[in-house]
This record gives sequence, structure tokens and C-alpha cells, in this order.
Amino acid sequence: MVPSQKIRRGNRKGFTLVELLVAMVLVSMVTLVVAMALRISIESWEHGVEEGENIQVRVAVPALMGKQLNSLVRTDPFDEAAKKRLLPFCGQAHALSFFTSYAPQGSPWQGLLKITYLFKEKEKTLCLYEQVITREEDLNAAFDPMTGKMDESSRPISQVPGISGFDLTYTDQEKHDPQEKDSWKESWECSSTSLPTGLEVRLQVGTGSKMQSRSWYFRLTGIEP
Repeated sequence: MVPSQKIRRGNRKGFTLVELLVAMVLVSMVTLVVAMALRISIESWEHGVEEGENIQVRVAVPALMGKQLNSLVRTDPFDEAAKKRLLPFCGQAHALSFFTSYAPQGSPWQGLLKITYLFKEKEKTLCLYEQVITREEDLNAAFDPMTGKMDESSRPISQVPGISGFDLTYTDQEKHDPQEKDSWKESWECSSTSLPTGLEVRLQVGTGSKMQSRSWYFRLTGIEP
């Protein structure tokens, strides 16, 4: 008989199945932690960007409207007979139209402007229209975004998306009390010979839990011709 030979088992190279499983679990855990941290960082950055944009909208829109209202024009500058023909001030619950002499510095449109703010609820967009008035005929032109009377070339000069609410109310009371809802109206007739003494603008941006709302009040007393 051939004598039995002892089989030498040298040191094995590599990992066992258990070691591989443990390594895979550790790698998965590290990957998960990194992915969660990255996701939190991205969400924080997006929230910061959105918050910054909302603040800009809440500041820019009322600031521009305030300057335009402060330079509001009520009489027809082309009225040579000096009969003080009144220019209309039209107000609705989600739209506003008036005439002003204010134009941002550097704007090519100077002089008399017809301003129209129109909120499109379905699109959640606030549109700003400007019509330059350079002659008497422009006052009678069929340009009224509030009623949809515009030609195909009429486009808003600015569109602000992400607006969830743009509500306007008007009052003719000398003392403005936001709590007295009965003294505030949802519209102001274009044919009225007087201006509202006060205008409330309630602006909402964002949706759901991120929705932010704020109101501004503008006094219009003293602008009468």
C-alpha cells in the first residue's frame, strides 16, 4: 500500500462569504447615509432659493405698484379745452387699471402710461401690461386686458409665476380699518368720477404649507384733480 500522504493546507487567500456580506452591508449603509445627506442639502438649497424668490416677489410687486400709484394721473393731458376730462380708474377683485406718469429709471417708455395688473388664477401668474399714451387717439384705443380687448401684438411686459393669490379691495372711507370688511368693495367702477381713498393688495405666493400671504394698503387721497 501507498502510505498516506498528509495534505498540506496553506494559508487561504480571499474572503469568506460572511465577510463579503458584512462588507456589502457596510458599503450600503455608508452609501445610504451619504445619499440622505446629499438629499437634505439639495432640499435646503432649493428651499432657500424658493424663499429668496418669494421674498423678492413680495417686495418688488407692491413697491412698483406704490410708485405707480403715487404718480397716478387723473386728467386728460390732451384736453386743450381744459374741461378736465377724467381718466378712468378701474378696479376688480383680481385686476387693476389706471394711468400713471411713473416709469422705472432707464425704461424706454416715458410719459403717460396705462398700467394694467391682471391675475390669471389658472396659470397662477400675475401679468403686467403697459400701454404708452402719446396722442389723444391712444386713449380711445381698444386696449383693455381686463376685458380681453387687445390686438395680437399686445403682450404683457412682465409675467410673475408662482402667484397663488392676488386680491384687491377698495374703500371710500377716510379712515381705513382693515377689520371693517363692510367698508371695503371688491370692485371700483371705471365710470366713477372719484378715486377710492384706499386700496388693499393681498398677495399670496407658494402653495400648501409653503404658502405665504401679506397685505399692503395704499392711500389715494389727495390725487384728485
